[in-house]
Amino acid sequence: MTIITLSGALVWDDATRDLFAAWKSTSDAERAERFGVGVADLEVDHADAPGCDRLRPDDAVVVVNKPHGLLAIPDRFDATLPSVKSLVREKFGAAYPVHRLDRDTSGVMIVALTPEAHKALNDQFEHHTVGKTYVAIVSGILDRDELTVDIPIMPDPRRKGLMKPSARGKEARTIVRAIEKFRLATYIECDL
Repeated sequence: MTIITLSGALVWDDATRDLFAAWKSTSDAERAERFGVGVADLEVDHADAPGCDRLRPDDAVVVVNKPHGLLAIPDRFDATLPSVKSLVREKFGAAYPVHRLDRDTSGVMIVALTPEAHKALNDQFEHHTVGKTYVAIVSGILDRDELTVDIPIMPDPRRKGLMKPSARGKEARTIVRAIEKFRLATYIECDL
C-alpha cells in the first residue's frame, strides 16, 4: 500500500489529520479491512536492510517496501544519504532500480539485481505491461467517482526534479477513482 501527498493538495485540517493518523496506526490487515487494500499476502523479512523491508526476493529481483523519507536513488548533492539503491547494493552487491518513488512517498519498489533483469523489467514498464497503483488522501471531495487525467508532462526547467504539463512532454495518463469520501477529503486510488 502506498500513500502519497500531492504537492500542495493535502490540507491538514482536523478531519484529514484524523483519517491519516488512523491509517498510519493500523496494521496491514486492519488497513485491508478499513480501506480495502493491504499487503497481507506479502512475506516481509524485516532483517534484510535497515530502512526498507524486503518482499519476495529471488536471484534477479528484489521487491522492497520503501518507507516515507527514504530516497529511492542516491541524492545528486549528497551521495552519503541512505537510499533504497545503496541499501540493496550493500546487502546484495548490485542494485538496478527499475523505477523510483519520491522521498516522501512510501510504497513497493522493484530493484533488479542483474543487468538482464533490469532490461527486461524496464521493457515491461516502458510498454505498460506493469500496472502501478497509488493511493492518496487528498483535500476536497471529488465530484465524480472516476476521472482520467491525460496530459503530457516534461521536466520543469525552473524547478529541478519536478514535472510540468506540456504539449511537448511525454504521454502521461492517470485514472483516478474515489474509494471513500469524507467531510473534507477524499481517499483515492490512482492507476498510472
